[in-house]
Amino acid sequence: MSKKLKKALLQLFLFFLLSCAFSCANIVAPTGGPIDVTPPKIKKSEPPNHSPNFTGDKIRITFDEYVFLEDQANQIVVSPPTDKAFDFDINGKSVVVSLLEDLQDSVTYTIYFGESIKDITENNPLRNFEFSFSKSNILDSLSMQGRVFDALTLDPQPGIFVMLYSSDDDSVPVKSKPGYITKTSADGSFILKNLAKKKYKIFALKDMNADMQFNQPNELIAFADSMLSPQYISTGIDTVRSKKDSSSAKQDSLYLPEQIRTTDLYLFYQPDTIQKLLKVRTDAFHQFKLVFKHPVKNLNIQVSNKDLPENWKIEEYSKTKDTITCWVYDTQLDTLKCRFTDSGFLIDTAEIVLKKISGNQKPVKKPSGKGLGFEEEADKLSITTNAASGKLPYFLPLKFTLGRPVSKTDFSKIILEEKTDSIFNVVQPEGIFEDTVYKRAYILKYKWISSGSYRIKILPGAYTDMYGQINDSLIGMFTVSRPEDYGRLLFTLKQNESGKKYLVQLLKEDKSLLEQKQVDKSGQIIFNNLGPANYMIRIVNDLNNNNKWDEGDYFKRRQPEPVIYFPNVINIRANWDTEYEFVL
Repeated sequence: MSKKLKKALLQLFLFFLLSCAFSCANIVAPTGGPIDVTPPKIKKSEPPNHSPNFTGDKIRITFDEYVFLEDQANQIVVSPPTDKAFDFDINGKSVVVSLLEDLQDSVTYTIYFGESIKDITENNPLRNFEFSFSKSNILDSLSMQGRVFDALTLDPQPGIFVMLYSSDDDSVPVKSKPGYITKTSADGSFILKNLAKKKYKIFALKDMNADMQFNQPNELIAFADSMLSPQYISTGIDTVRSKKDSSSAKQDSLYLPEQIRTTDLYLFYQPDTIQKLLKVRTDAFHQFKLVFKHPVKNLNIQVSNKDLPENWKIEEYSKTKDTITCWVYDTQLDTLKCRFTDSGFLIDTAEIVLKKISGNQKPVKKPSGKGLGFEEEADKLSITTNAASGKLPYFLPLKFTLGRPVSKTDFSKIILEEKTDSIFNVVQPEGIFEDTVYKRAYILKYKWISSGSYRIKILPGAYTDMYGQINDSLIGMFTVSRPEDYGRLLFTLKQNESGKKYLVQLLKEDKSLLEQKQVDKSGQIIFNNLGPANYMIRIVNDLNNNNKWDEGDYFKRRQPEPVIYFPNVINIRANWDTEYEFVL
């Protein structure tokens, strides 16, 4: 073998070795192992959990790793509540609880930690841990459990106080703090432990001012119809009860029922029958809007700072008659001091500063020949239609909505055109009518052609408002949908009890109401012209036959009207009948 060949082979071999060395030397970041998902574990506690005859002033709970406390105010609950709060602190791997007051001898105390205890590495919470103790030789061991739901949506409600009272007096949740208390977990469930053997009034509260009392109108509440007795509920750690000393303690299983009772509570707002003016808004030129807590019956607005004629405004009521929009005729008014009464009863007073339009003024003569002043002038009259998106459902008329009340119309300046063979031809609508509810709305009726294309022209002067302003020109094109773009729901409801009235409500997936029908007997209910989507059905037991769902009344001991949800999500497809049957 020649020297040149040997040298070439040697170089090739060295190149190969170097390539292997570099490929083997690639740096790879360490994976660090699996993520820790284990919550902290309790190694010991001083005193032991569930201890009678406790005499100290501190509780120390030690864990197998370093921990911290998060959201103490919302997560930690002491039952029964104390006048002075316990102090919670961290010392190394321990949670230390300082008892800042003399505790009652005959009471078993429970500290519910919720999810406040977490490890410092991955924030893994120790869920639903509780610690109980008693200063006496009796450790109560009965329990009460249940769930809290929204009365209408039936969604579980987390973070709700559930409270027990020894008295059945209706005023105790209003005037007194509870004897026992806990909070619902994420799924709305609760358990009250270490209860004595007696009957309790149970009351749930969404506490809005952190005083553990029902005293705010915006606080949701729920209650049971009668006093309830607790039970023995085994939770894997049997508590004890001793009548002599801790060494002779026995398992308290005297009240083990055949089936654990669960108490379901349904939250609602207590009716506030006092009428209130909730809001005054001035969003547009010489217009103000009043929002009341309840529908008004015979509203009277008296102005004290101006002498106004009897017809100084135009009013428009909402469908529920709790919102009133007013337009003021006199454009020179700037402030109104108003007094609001309903059927002779004073509701409230308010000073209303009317909105003016800047940069749109016209000269007017001042009184007594003192030259020219300026008067604010309203903007052009706005107009919108329900076909602004370019699509109109085939089963609806065309609707115009004006920005202000109208004083004069000229329907000859409203032109409807239908497209035929690429040409728009003028067609004659069946008529144009004022809406029966909103006086600023007008309905154009026409027998639409399925998938037809149309053009609407509303020329200046078709509408003149109360200030003499006319509408701007509006030209819009739209197409009409087809019947086969929609589906139908054929829902058959079968009742086992005759004479009961129900509301069958069609809901969106977010449980907002779309349509409802009242029924008093078994039969089929048809919901027409539904766009392809998912829907739900809610059935309300309309106990008072007023065609709406009613909340409860705690002081009249009336529960919210019961509701039932059809268990299936209803998928509506275009050009398809969907049928379901439900037996109550």
